[in-house]
Amino acid sequence: MSALRLLAEDGSDEILRELLVDRLAKIGIVIVGLLLLGVGMALIWRRVSRRG
Repeated sequence: MSALRLLAEDGSDEILRELLVDRLAKIGIVIVGLLLLGVGMALIWRRVSRRG
């Protein structure tokens, strides 16, 4: 966090914004992936439960 603090004191807001946007994009990709995995598992579970 000290590197981020130094960047903030330096006045490079653009770099901080890019870092935050990059982190948020990665978190968003993980969340969407987990949601898709959950939907896929639910669909598979429905098909399996119908047969049995």
